[in-house]
Formats: sequence, C-alpha cells, structure tokens
Amino acid sequence: MRKYFYIILLLINITAKSAEEDFKILFDRVESMSQTKPDSATLLLNQILNDALLINNEEYIYKSLNELGVVAYYIGDYEKSLSYFMDAKSHINRTENPDYLATVQSNIGTLYKAIGFYDKALKLYNDALIIDQENKDSVKIAVRLNNIAGIYVIRGKYDLAIESYQKALEIDQRMNNEEAIAIRYGNIGVLYYRLGDFDLSIEFLDKALQIDKRLGNHFNTAIRLNNIGRTYFNMNRVEEAVDFYKQAILINKLVGNNPDLAVGYRNLGETFLLENNKDSASYYFNEALKISEKIGSKSQKQKVLNSLAKLYYQYKYFDKALSYSIKSLEIAKDLRIINEQADLTRFISDVYREKEDYKKANQFLNIFFELRDSVYKINVQEKTEKYKIQYAVEKKEKEIEILEKDQQIRNSKIVFQRWIIWIVLILAVLIIIVLLSLYRNRALKNREERLILENELNLYMQKAYRQQMNPHFIFNTLNSIQSFILKNEKESSSIYLSKFAQLMRIILDNSNYELITVESELEAIKLYLELEQLRIEKKIKIDIIVEDYLLEYKLPPLIFQPFIENSIWHGFLQKEDNCIIHINIVEEGRNLVCTIEDNGIGREAAEKLKKKEQKSYGLSITKKRLELINIRNKIDNTFEIEDIVGVEQEVLGVKVTINLPLIEM
Repeated sequence: MRKYFYIILLLINITAKSAEEDFKILFDRVESMSQTKPDSATLLLNQILNDALLINNEEYIYKSLNELGVVAYYIGDYEKSLSYFMDAKSHINRTENPDYLATVQSNIGTLYKAIGFYDKALKLYNDALIIDQENKDSVKIAVRLNNIAGIYVIRGKYDLAIESYQKALEIDQRMNNEEAIAIRYGNIGVLYYRLGDFDLSIEFLDKALQIDKRLGNHFNTAIRLNNIGRTYFNMNRVEEAVDFYKQAILINKLVGNNPDLAVGYRNLGETFLLENNKDSASYYFNEALKISEKIGSKSQKQKVLNSLAKLYYQYKYFDKALSYSIKSLEIAKDLRIINEQADLTRFISDVYREKEDYKKANQFLNIFFELRDSVYKINVQEKTEKYKIQYAVEKKEKEIEILEKDQQIRNSKIVFQRWIIWIVLILAVLIIIVLLSLYRNRALKNREERLILENELNLYMQKAYRQQMNPHFIFNTLNSIQSFILKNEKESSSIYLSKFAQLMRIILDNSNYELITVESELEAIKLYLELEQLRIEKKIKIDIIVEDYLLEYKLPPLIFQPFIENSIWHGFLQKEDNCIIHINIVEEGRNLVCTIEDNGIGREAAEKLKKKEQKSYGLSITKKRLELINIRNKIDNTFEIEDIVGVEQEVLGVKVTINLPLIEM
C-alpha cells in the first residue's frame, strides 16, 4: 500500500514540474503579445490562469492576473485593469516573493498616473522602489526611478525629474539594456520639450526612435513619433508635425493603444486649429474626447476639454468656450494641477470679458492672481525639498565580520599579510568616507548659496514689479481715465482703459518668465509712456530704432522702465514741451547694446530738484537685479548713465547705455 502511495506522489511531482515548464513557455509567448495582440494575449492568459487554479499554482495565478491587468491597461480598460491587479495582489503573500509585490504596486501606480491620481501613483512607485533596493534588483530600480521621474515632470519638479532619469539611464547603460535606454532617452526628450529646449528634445527623441525601430518595438515607436510631432508643432514646422502625428496614429490603431491614440487625435486637432481649419480641428478633438471618456482618463479629458474651449473661443462661440473651459477647470481642481487652474481662470476671465460680463471677468481674474501667488510659493518649496525623495529607505551598514582565527595557520607571514590587507581596506574605506563627506558638504554649501541667490533675485524681481505697478501710477491713471468718463469723452476713456488693461496684462504675463523678448519689453514701454503722459498731462515723444530681427532676442523683463521713469519724473520735470526719448537697440559682436537718451535737464540739475521729491528706487533695484543675474548665470549685464554734453559744454540730456548678452529665442 505504501508503495502505491509513493508512486502517486512521484506522479504528482512529475505532473507539477511539467505544468511549471508549460506555464513558462506559454508566459514567454504571451509577454511578447501584450501590446501587439491584446485579444490573443487575453485568451492565452485566461487559459494559463484556469490551469494554474486547477493545480493551485499560486505563482502563475499571480503572474496571469498581473499580466491580464497589463493587457487591459494597454487597451484602455482601466476599471478591469485595476480589478486584475487587485486580485493579483491578494495572491502575493502566498507566493512568498517580495518581487511580485513591487511589480504589482508599480503597475497600479502606472494606472493611477494614467487617470490622473498622481499622489497615489507616487506613493506606490516609492513603495516598489524600497522593495527593489532591498533586493538589489538594478533593472527594476531603473524602472521605478523612471516612473517617479514621470510624476515629477507632471508636477513641474524638473530638477528632481532629470536627476531620477539620469540615475535610471546610468543603470541601463551599465547593463546594455537597449529597450530601456530608448525609454530613458524618450523621457528626457519630453522633459526638454517641457523646458522649451526643442532642439535638444528632438535630439533625444530621435535617439530613442532609432533604437525602437531597430528593435521592432511598434508600441514605443508610436510614442516617439507622437512626441517628435508635438515638438515640431511647437517649432511651427506644421507639415512635419502632421506627418509624424499620422504615422503615430496609424501604428496606435494597429496595436489598439487607445490612450496614445487619444493623444494623437488631440495633437492633430491642435495642428488644424493653428491653421484655422475649424471642421478638422473639431472632428479630431471630439474623437480624442470620446476615447478619453471611454478609457476613463481624467488627465487626458481635461486637456481635450481645454482644447475644445480654445477652438470655440477662436471662432467666437463664447458660450461653448465657457462651458468646456469650466468643465476642464473642475477636472484640473480634482487633479490639483495649479498651473492648469491658473491658465483656465485667466482664459475664463477673457471669455466673460468678450461676453461683456465684466463682474465675472474680474472675479476670475482675481482667482487667477491668487493661483499665480500659489505657484510662486510652490516653486520655493520645491527647492527646499529637493532631496526628500532620493531614497525612502537605506540599508543599514553591514558590520565588518572578523575572521575567526584559524588555529591551523602556523605561517606567521600569511597572518601578517592578511592583517596588512585588512588595514589597507579599512584605510581605503575611511578615505572614501572622508572624500564623500567633503564632497557632500561642498555640494550642500553650493546648493545653499544658489538657493540664497535665487531667493534674493526673486525678491528684487518682486520689487521691480511693485515699482512698475506702484499705487500712485495705477490710481492716478485710473483717475485720469475716470475724468474722461465724467466728461463723457467715451472714445478717449475707452482707448486709455484698453491701454491700461493691456499694460497690466503684459506685466502679469512677463512676471511668469525670467527672460522676455525685446518686442514684449518695448510694447510695455510704449503703453507705460502713453499712460504716464495721460497722468502728468505732458506730451512726450518716443523714438525707437531697432532692426526687426532683434525683436526676437531675449532680455530680463522691466529693464528699460526705470530709466524711462527717471527721464519723465526728473529729466522733464521743468520742461513743458519738446520732451523726447530716443531708444536705439543694436547688435555689437555677441552683445545687445541698448541706449536710452532724453533731452531733459541732466543728472546734476535733476539731483538738486530730487532732494525735495520722493526718492526713486527703480535704478538701484535694476542695478542689483543685473548684479544677481550676472553672478548666477556667469554673464556680463552692465549699464552706464552719462550726461549728453554739447559743443559749449552745455548739458543736452541724459544717455543710458545697457549692455546685454545676445540671447536667442
């Protein structure tokens, strides 16, 4: 009887091993089909799952459920995908394999990221990273770092994102993992796209595309094509953008990749909107909306609704534009994307203004100002929290084990050599620790100095904006406009009110950027001068000489205004007429040389009169700003003020010369 019992056990063991080998073969097949043939992959996975359930093989029950979740994710069925992942998670403890927990945690994180739950996704990625670090699994550590970087990109934490991508890329290059290297190149290309460096973005995306094509990875090839198309679109190379978008859409249709198909349709819609093709733009936006609603992607739906709002605004369907923008705003609030909320509130304010509902327009404009303040606070907080997420958990240092004395070793020379080796190793470790400590302290010191410099620069930037938007200027200008209204001078009041609104908008827009175009700075100066003339009731002529190609170069905002203000309030103080300001901008070598001349009373005479007047801080603020920018960027911005002297040494006015480095768009 016992003999038969052992025979049965042997047969069961042989059957189990045979089934294990069959599962492995089938699983190798299904993993290559998940993206390209999702229907076939689903059928095969269900077969593996049923067989695994019959023999109670917990490992392949988990693997089948997890891979079913991956396939459901690729086809955009997020609800079913989440259900499979949760079922897989329930079988992990029975497998006693922590690797599986890290994988399913990361997969759920990717799903949450796709539907806009970024906080949940980041937590799950970090949980998975901790497990992978404990297991010293380099491949998966690179994947987790890549995923974490993706969340940082969405949140606008670009310094943390590039740091994580670079760490992942270094791991992949050490292992010569070409597919992973292509993914890192592609993600770094997207990051540079967000930063506005389109040439560098194209360079990295093309590197990724060539690797994906060589490997025959259609799924990732479509992603690269879509991203390259988007980059060309932002470079105003529309025909090339459309060509890449269509290539990506064709591939995504073939492989059934609905999330990326929605992105491709929206991108095509944006392209046709730029070319004023209303019908085509509307068609592709609505196709993208249908897919995003079908797959339950909140983040994609928010972007498509925003695009539809812009479409209807462009063609003056203001009610529809308002409806779509408000829906988009509600989703942006749910996702806690502050930049999107700010842009949408300003857009909604513009729509209400077009509808002549000025009360609501001002209401949303005030919300926009509040959100902008929040963005500035978040940017400061991001710098102080840079290293919170470097590693969630570090392994405790292992104690150096002391080798037991081998009583049988009688050779004193060998014993001595071993001690020498240990001493050398300990000294080497101590030297490495000291060097790392010195390096870390130096890095922290440099980082702290840069933070102090950034904070000081931000402070002086805010002072510059307050100087340009000071209450006296605003209230006096509005009082002047009010006088036109009271005198029933409708045309004049409307003109100056419009100019005032334009100036305020330009100032607020420029506040988002460290550098603006020469054209934008000159536009602000013209509006400022027109309003100042209205305010002081004095005619001032401005003469601007600049080549058209120089208008696209960049400079720090609010550079010219303090000098113009100085001319108006000090140089022309005792002049009633014939007040002229000349602005001349030329290119000299690699410098942008800007001169501002007035025919006022000169510096010495103005200084005498200034003692009785309110002190002006504009020039000192500008000087300090340029000094801080020079230190931070290691460049040379300078300005010089001198009197214009005639033949008989009489003072004819003041000349300001500003030297700035040439910075192209």
